[in-house]
Amino acid sequence: MTSAPIETEDTAVAALARPFELPCGVTLVNRLTKPAMSENLASPSHDPSPGLIRLYRKWAHSGRRC
Repeated sequence: MTSAPIETEDTAVAALARPFELPCGVTLVNRLTKPAMSENLASPSHDPSPGLIRLYRKWAHSGRRC
C-alpha cells in the first residue's frame, strides 16, 4: 500500500504563493486571483473616483497576477 502525502493547510497556502506558468509562457508571481467585487470607491454617479483609479493602478503595477 502506498501512502499519499497528506496536504496540510500550510502546504496548500505555500502552493498558492508559488509562481505559475501559463501555457502562453507568461509566469504569474502567484496563484491568487482578484474576483470581481465592489470596492465602494465610485462616485455617486458611478464614475471611477481618484481613489479607485489609484487602487487599480497599484494592482496593475504589482506584477503579473491573475
